[in-house]
This record gives sequence, structure tokens and C-alpha cells, in this order.
Amino acid sequence: PSVIFSCNYPECSFFTYVANNISLLTGYKPAEFLENPGFWHKNIHPSDYARILTKLSSLEEKGIFRQEYRFLHHDGNYKWLCDERKVVLDSYRSVKEIVGSWTDITEKKLVEENMDYLIRMEELISNISIRFINSDIHNLERNINVMLFFQHFGINYLKEMKVINIYHLLNQEVWHTIFMH
Repeated sequence: PSVIFSCNYPECSFFTYVANNISLLTGYKPAEFLENPGFWHKNIHPSDYARILTKLSSLEEKGIFRQEYRFLHHDGNYKWLCDERKVVLDSYRSVKEIVGSWTDITEKKLVEENMDYLIRMEELISNISIRFINSDIHNLERNINVMLFFQHFGINYLKEMKVINIYHLLNQEVWHTIFMH
């Protein structure tokens, strides 16, 4: 579920409304956002902070803001949030307030990280396979040992990540490429 909020402009640090379901998303009560103007800022991951403030500074010009960043949950872990905001204008076309929503995208980010790992692993295995195929007989034993090491490393990691079926497909393709071509 998304959490709806509104805040002042230009700082976007004084929240005027935060939905009660914020506690499900962050572990914090709405009052913590409403009564402490710096609360949102201080809980953004340090590696994301400068990027978020830079993008937020163009909110009035663009009228919308959409960023993904890590936010410190009350339990001490970071959650990935998708933060979407829109400028609300008054009758004089001046910024009246900012309205927005936060959505937990932690699972999506974990899947993306796993896919990045699989792509890197596939490239690594492909490079090893090419070296294996192009090697002379003297390097054959060493190359087999290297291939088995990476096969073992990959299978154990992927079992933990619960993507073993993808690994088996990749593994079959690599071994087929090595021994059938």
C-alpha cells in the first residue's frame, strides 16, 4: 500500500499531512513526520541524500517529482521507497503545497539486484567457457577446475536467492556450449 502525504514548499520538510498507514511502511507514527520538520531528511540513506535534494529542487519547475531511495525503517533497516510528488497551485498559479505518496519497492529492488547478479554470472561463465574452448590441452585441467569452482559458487548463491531454476537453465546452456560445439 502507498502512503499519502502533503508538505510545504520549497523545503518539503514540514509535513502537513501523513496517512496513518505510514507506520506499516516505516515503523514510525505520523506524528514523528508532522512534529519534526527534519525527520524525513535525516532518515534518507546518506548515499541517496544529495541526489534526492537535487531532484527535489526542480520540483516547482517540472511540477512533478519521482525518485527511488532508501529510507531508514524504525527497525534499523533501510527500505526502498518510490517517492512521487506533485505541485498543487493556488488560484494565482503559485505553489500552494506538495502532495505525494510513498510506496515500498524493496522487493522490486531485491529482484533487480538478483537479476544484475545473474547477468554478471552469465557473462562470467560465458567468458570462462570461451577461454575453456579456446585453450590448449595443457590448460584443460586448470580450466575444468576453474569452471567447477564457479559452478559450485553460483549454485550455492543462487540456492540462497531461490532462483535455482534459472541457474539450471544457464548451467545446461554453458555445459552444452562447452561439450557439444
